[in-house]
Amino acid sequence: MVIVKDWRLNERSYGKLQGKSKIEIVDELDWEQVHAYRRSYHTQPPMLESDDPRHPINDEKYDEVDRDLLPSGESLKDTYDRVVPYLKNTLLPSLHTHHNILVSAHGNTLRVIRKYLDNLSDNEIEGVEFGIGEILIYTLDENLDVVQTEHFSAKEHPKYGKDL
Repeated sequence: MVIVKDWRLNERSYGKLQGKSKIEIVDELDWEQVHAYRRSYHTQPPMLESDDPRHPINDEKYDEVDRDLLPSGESLKDTYDRVVPYLKNTLLPSLHTHHNILVSAHGNTLRVIRKYLDNLSDNEIEGVEFGIGEILIYTLDENLDVVQTEHFSAKEHPKYGKDL
């Protein structure tokens, strides 16, 4: 088994909202703005300054990544623009060699992968939620087109659910 970690599969950067709980953010902003930051496809949060310790350029684990690529904050579209090229150029082509890939990631990373694979519109993706332990299985053909999608809660999975 090969385990690959790549910064492009990171969770969406919430900019200046990073590290704050939903309750803290709602205390600072009205609910509609918070909802727009969290669910809208195009709305960006307030951006981090480069000297903010929360900015990824200040984290040594990103020392090998081009500083211009590291986000100061992201809309869901920005996250899509970061994740999907990696999906298309690296992950999906590796299916020709490895046949199966397991992607374990945060919700927004998975949402943009799902947007791409399910060909969801910008509006449709805003309503997509993932439950804890949800399993999505995509079967692709030799052209890497989706031919089947299976969706289970962890406990419902016919093979593994009995062990959870």
